[in-house]
Amino acid sequence: MSNLEDAQAINHMINGIFETSLGWTGEGSSMEETTFDPSYHVAAEVDVFGAWKGKVIVSCEKEVARKTAAQMFRIGAESLPLEAVHDAIGELSNMIGGNLTTFLPEVCNLSTPKVTTGEGRFNTTQPVWRQCTVRGPHGPVEVTVSDLN
Repeated sequence: MSNLEDAQAINHMINGIFETSLGWTGEGSSMEETTFDPSYHVAAEVDVFGAWKGKVIVSCEKEVARKTAAQMFRIGAESLPLEAVHDAIGELSNMIGGNLTTFLPEVCNLSTPKVTTGEGRFNTTQPVWRQCTVRGPHGPVEVTVSDLN
């Protein structure tokens, strides 16, 4: 039996990651979907595999990603290379995926984060199982979890 059905606990875990890694407090999250113009987004995907199969996708607008990465690395957004932006968003997806596995009764593994920018949005035709939008000081960040079982 897994604890994956506890949406409130998963939402709390996601908010905790943003609070711990970025200091985002008080903004909270909601379960509504945010629509981004795909030409202006950055997205990172981590596959979860083992006893449970799923995906975690973290996505936001490019400027939100840049400012979030600058905050994570504690450097100015204007001097941040695109690779660092990808690393930051990829790491957020990795942290969420890793913490998600703690809700499972059996061991699962994670893939290396895959990051896209612009039109290369990930295939989201899988059923969206949980989705929340974290509202931070730079703008919304969407977190999507798909159950592939």
